[in-house]
Amino acid sequence: MRFPKKTDAQFHQIFTSIITANKNNTYKLALALFLLEHSKCKPRSYNVQYEEIARFFLRYYWSHVCKSKLRQGPANQVPLVVKIIRGEFNKDVYPMDFSDLEKAEPRRVEKCIGMITKRCFKDVVPRFHRIDGRNQCVFYKYWSKNTATSRATKGRSCPKES
Repeated sequence: MRFPKKTDAQFHQIFTSIITANKNNTYKLALALFLLEHSKCKPRSYNVQYEEIARFFLRYYWSHVCKSKLRQGPANQVPLVVKIIRGEFNKDVYPMDFSDLEKAEPRRVEKCIGMITKRCFKDVVPRFHRIDGRNQCVFYKYWSKNTATSRATKGRSCPKES
């Protein structure tokens, strides 16, 4: 699949539409931030494993969930990523930065990343491109053996190229 050529203005407009559309949690914003960060990597990998995204999600959500207890999503609906992080790191407050946590609790960090990898991306990754119910595949192609794994294989979530 070749991605359609876009001007910077068109690309900006599509990206803004995706992240400002009515969303009920912060997953799409976190994925957008990951994509921006990943796009700055040199050399950049064109195949991204869920584990890489999950590590970013844990780092991104860490200060919101464990340091400051900011609510993520509607009051009556706690996002799964928040439940996973709180389940593994259940003290009232963790004053440490994520980099300090990685050094102090590497096994718990990896366990949490594993749970985020397995449980949090089956909807957000393939549906990120949706604007007005249409999947536009502007930023990436998505392949997965099944939506619960991170191995890139067959299967296509984006429409075929016309």
